[in-house]
Amino acid sequence: MLASAVPIWIGLLWFVHEVRKSPFGYEFGSIAFPRPQWFRVATIVALLLTLFGLRWILIDFVGRRKRTRISDDSH
Repeated sequence: MLASAVPIWIGLLWFVHEVRKSPFGYEFGSIAFPRPQWFRVATIVALLLTLFGLRWILIDFVGRRKRTRISDDSH
């Protein structure tokens, strides 16, 4: 999941960089130059993929620690 979020983040950062180079780029995200709807959706998708990926890593780490402790206690 984390790997699938990386291209989305790169694309969003590239878009913001290109927009900020335009004459009115400093107003990006304001009322005068709002973010496009696809940008908001892509940001939410990338954020959710990142959070779920980190959650998976944490759950796997905790589960592995529990399995290791149980097997260590049996010796």
